[in-house]
Amino acid sequence: MTSTPLFSIIIPVRQTNPYLQETLSKLKTQSLHNFEILVIDDRLSGTANPSQKRNLGAAKARGQYLVFFDDDSFPTANYFKNATKLVKKYSNYAAFCGPCLTPKQDDLYQQASGLVWSSYLGSGGAGVYRNRISSARFVDDYPSVNLIVKKTDFNRAGKFDTNYWPGEDTVLCLNLTKKLHQKIYYHPSLRVYHHRRRVLIPHLNKLPAMLFKEVILSKNFLKPALNWVIFYPAFFLFIVYF
Repeated sequence: MTSTPLFSIIIPVRQTNPYLQETLSKLKTQSLHNFEILVIDDRLSGTANPSQKRNLGAAKARGQYLVFFDDDSFPTANYFKNATKLVKKYSNYAAFCGPCLTPKQDDLYQQASGLVWSSYLGSGGAGVYRNRISSARFVDDYPSVNLIVKKTDFNRAGKFDTNYWPGEDTVLCLNLTKKLHQKIYYHPSLRVYHHRRRVLIPHLNKLPAMLFKEVILSKNFLKPALNWVIFYPAFFLFIVYF
């Protein structure tokens, strides 16, 4: 870690767990160490939700760019080497992101969950690039499991809206792209591995919250009409439970 880091990694978590320990160990093996690490747990924040924890981390951050990971996600070895090249080349962009892949060591049920999220059923069709390695592009929404945001633009966009969880990352991205007219750049070199919830029940239990988030955000923020693809998991959920 340098004395004046370019990046501030912010990881919200309730308490230390094996996935977090894995993430921290992977960060030690980065080919470039121009970052600081802020783990925001309940000892620092109390029983705050993830968006509140991320805002707390952002307030403490010294880096020019904020890097948001989940405690169960970890970057590939050249992540910050690649990120440094991108933020220097595209210094006028507000945010950067990349694919979230299923770790090879995850069990069969987690791998199956990853296959769902990387298909057209995942994230309303966005799973085909969010959870696979795809070509570079601009996006208007990306989850905070693998999201880099310039700190000045993060503050200008109003930080994470703590009234929304899940969904605070979508609100932030909408504020960046629609209100500030800034760009979010997806690049395949910014790869993280993200442990999945095991199918069937843990995976399906997450779907109602995701669907509810899309409905609320579409209503409150005039987000483009709901993608009909996101209702496929809802139909599947109905069939399984009933």
